[in-house]
Amino acid sequence: MEKTMTVDVYAISGDFVTCSDCGKVMLLPHGADKCPACKKEGCLAWTDDSLREADIDSLLERHCNLHQEKDPQPEEYLSLAVLATEYIPYLVGKPQTARETLALLLDTGTLFEKYWRNTRCFRSENIYTPAINALLDKLDGKLKAGDAIPVEYQDCRSPGDFFRVVADDRPAKEEVSFSSDEEGNYYFNGRKVKVENSDGYAYRLLKTKIQTSYRRPVDFYFRFLARFGPYGTYGNAYYPSITDLICRCYLPETAK
Repeated sequence: MEKTMTVDVYAISGDFVTCSDCGKVMLLPHGADKCPACKKEGCLAWTDDSLREADIDSLLERHCNLHQEKDPQPEEYLSLAVLATEYIPYLVGKPQTARETLALLLDTGTLFEKYWRNTRCFRSENIYTPAINALLDKLDGKLKAGDAIPVEYQDCRSPGDFFRVVADDRPAKEEVSFSSDEEGNYYFNGRKVKVENSDGYAYRLLKTKIQTSYRRPVDFYFRFLARFGPYGTYGNAYYPSITDLICRCYLPETAK
């Protein structure tokens, strides 16, 4: 007797697939490229080439044992690569903290770099640029609302310390929180530093303020404070020297 097939149903109609990683047979929303059961990507294959797209009625006609699952969220059955190209409003619109938005931005930046390398096309933009720009705007808004993201303070007091950080990806000595406000001030561990926008200086550290030509806190962060450069895909030439200078200038207790 032929064994009855059990199908996990996530949609009324969609793709009839099997996960090569966990073995689950599923009816997923159209276009799924991620298994909602084991969270693996790139492991879905057609269960039956003669029935690639199916609905509940066609599965019942085959006498499948249907196991109804809750309706999945897009990120449960779609990879970030799909979300960042076809579902940008959903990707950006979800409630997230500044830290979560930063992590998502860095992940999308990794996709940006991978696509750029795979195409071997030296262009400044690619298919992930719109998602990155939208996430940068969101993170900028979070920073201006006072939601902080981490800055890695390294305490590089010698050339040896500096090169160890650059070469060995050394962990931070201390994590400093960075945020802003609607007036344009920056906050390091809650300590306010006034910011003066000036076309004359990429950055200039004064006793009580920072002069910079970068208008948005998110751009200043990626240019001068983050371990990663613009979009999170390139090494930052200013890191960790500027981060350390700022911490010593405005956070003397951190620099002790």
